[in-house]
Amino acid sequence: MLNKKRYLIVLDSVGMYMGVCTTGYSQSFFVPTFLSEFGYSPSEAQLHTIPLFAISLLLSLFIAWLSDRQKHRYGFIIFGILVSTIGYSTLLNQEHLSRSVKYMALFFLLSGCYTVLPITMCWMNNSVGGHYKRGAAMAFQIGFGNIGGIIGSNIYQSKESPRYKTGFGAGLGMLWFCGFCATILFFGLRRENKKRDQGLRDDRLKLSKEEQEVLGDDHPHFRYIL
Repeated sequence: MLNKKRYLIVLDSVGMYMGVCTTGYSQSFFVPTFLSEFGYSPSEAQLHTIPLFAISLLLSLFIAWLSDRQKHRYGFIIFGILVSTIGYSTLLNQEHLSRSVKYMALFFLLSGCYTVLPITMCWMNNSVGGHYKRGAAMAFQIGFGNIGGIIGSNIYQSKESPRYKTGFGAGLGMLWFCGFCATILFFGLRRENKKRDQGLRDDRLKLSKEEQEVLGDDHPHFRYIL
C-alpha cells in the first residue's frame, strides 16, 4: 500500500513528467511542420530534424551519466529547463530573427527537454523502495503523466502560424510547472532525510526483521536522492 508520503511523491512526479511531456510530445509532432515554414520541402524538413534529435540524445546521455555519478537529480532538471527556456524565449520573440537563429533555438528547446525527461522518471524510481511499490508508482507516473501528450498535441494552432504564441507559451509554462513540482519534491525529500539523520524515524527499528525488510523507502536507514 502507498502511504501518504509516497502518494505525495508519486503525485509530484506525475506533475513533473506531465510538464516536460508536453514539450516532448508537442515538438515530436510539430518540429517538421515548423521547419517546413523555413521553405524546406517535407523531406528536407524531416532531414533537418536529425541533427536536433542527435544532439539531444548525446546531451541527455551525458547528463544522465553525470547525474548518476553525482547522485543528484534536482539541479540537472532545473539545468535542462533553463536550456529549453532559452529556446522557447527565442521562438516567442522570433519576429525579426533569421532562419538560422530560429533553428538554433530548436537545439536548445529539444536538448533541454530530453535531458529532463529521463531524470524525472529515474528520480521517482529512486524515491520508492520495493518492487511492487515501485511498479505501481511508475504506472501512475507514466499513465497519468502522459496527459502531457494530449496537451502537447493541441497547443499549436495553424491559424497562429508562423509565430505559434499559444504553443510556445503553453509549452514554456508546462515546462516550468515541471520545475515547480521538482522544487517541491526536492525540499520535501531533503526535509525527510534530515528527520532520518536526526533519528526521528528510528522507532521503526523496533519492528521485527521481517517487517523491516519490506519497509522499502520507509526504512529509517533509507536516504532519498536529491
